[in-house]
Amino acid sequence: MSDQGIALQSPLEIIAQEMGAIVGRAEREMRLELRAALAEMELRIERAITGVQNGPPGADGPPGPQGEAGVRGESGEAITGPPGEPGIPGPPGEPGNDGRTLAPKGAWKPVGAYQALDVVMLDGSSFIALRDAPGACPGDGWRLLASRGKSGSPGPAGAIGERGYPGPPGAAPVALDCDAEGLLRLRLSDGSTIDCDLYPVLVKLR
Repeated sequence: MSDQGIALQSPLEIIAQEMGAIVGRAEREMRLELRAALAEMELRIERAITGVQNGPPGADGPPGPQGEAGVRGESGEAITGPPGEPGIPGPPGEPGNDGRTLAPKGAWKPVGAYQALDVVMLDGSSFIALRDAPGACPGDGWRLLASRGKSGSPGPAGAIGERGYPGPPGAAPVALDCDAEGLLRLRLSDGSTIDCDLYPVLVKLR
């Protein structure tokens, strides 16, 4: 083999090639380290953001200043905003007692069973029961509603009524008899009789 077929490199070229290889390896290693550092930083940032989002709520801040008055429309009337959403319904209230109303019971009776708000009449006055089993009326278990009024003054005399038509004629006496026993009998035209016993009088005249 002749020396002309072999390309000889100078020392500078060899040194340049070695330096290029060293720089390439260093660049690759720096890129790998930089990627690892970036990945670790991204993981730390994600963990920090997650911790901030899931942290406990902070305390309420102080109330802000009162806002300015709303703007009125061209007509001078205040502009009404849209209605808000309905609130949450409140819990149901406790059941109330059965309602009662006045119950008229007519005239008060000593043997009657009365309850609160029963109304009775007594001697022209009305009373209301204050409780169940109020007892005798009037009494502590009753309250006077309306007392009996006083008699009014006599009213003016009424007008004279029209005269009635004359009735049929009555029966006329037709005979008068007296028997031995002192019985006086008056006979009328309609067949009826009127008797009068004179015996007690005749006995006194003897």
